[in-house]
Amino acid sequence: DRLVRLAAMWLARHIVAAHPSAVVYLVTHDTALRSICEAEKQKAEFGITNFYCVPLRTYIGTVAGADSQLLEMAAYSVEEGMKEGPKTGDKYSEHFDLAKLSQG
Repeated sequence: DRLVRLAAMWLARHIVAAHPSAVVYLVTHDTALRSICEAEKQKAEFGITNFYCVPLRTYIGTVAGADSQLLEMAAYSVEEGMKEGPKTGDKYSEHFDLAKLSQG
């Protein structure tokens, strides 16, 4: 997450420096990443107002319009968090177990 966030912010700084009216979006469903991006954006050291970290539906609504057919194609429900771990549990079941993968 940190690498993606820092890379997006670095890119945003350089794009906005070259084109002040440009807008940079980081599209993610990870709510923790979005809140961290917003907190970083508020810091004076970041200083870029044309950087947004948004979910896919928000991005499509902003770029294509609220009544776009693309919005209908995007998944409506978003699961809480995107990380697998002790709090969220395994989101995806294993396709094959390790023994079967080892056999080839």
